Amino acid sequence: MIQLEEVLAPPVPPPPSRVNYTDLDLSDASLNPSPVIARPVQVHELATDYAVIDYEATSAAARAGRDHVRRREELERKDCRTSLSVAKT
Repeated sequence: MIQLEEVLAPPVPPPPSRVNYTDLDLSDASLNPSPVIARPVQVHELATDYAVIDYEATSAAARAGRDHVRRREELERKDCRTSLSVAKT
């Protein structure tokens, strides 16, 4: 029976039968190590401060603002009616 893994698996190369080495000519190599190249200093950015929004306080402030505008408009209408009635007499 043929297994699906056998069909889909990539072919595996046979293991090497021997190891090949190369000859290195180090006669011209100096005794001084390679110069060290300094890496640029990484500048760490400061962490971003994020605002925390208090939704309950925000909605309460919005309601208070709407109530203030509505009351001011009511008072202006009342003052307007009062000034008109005073002007008629």
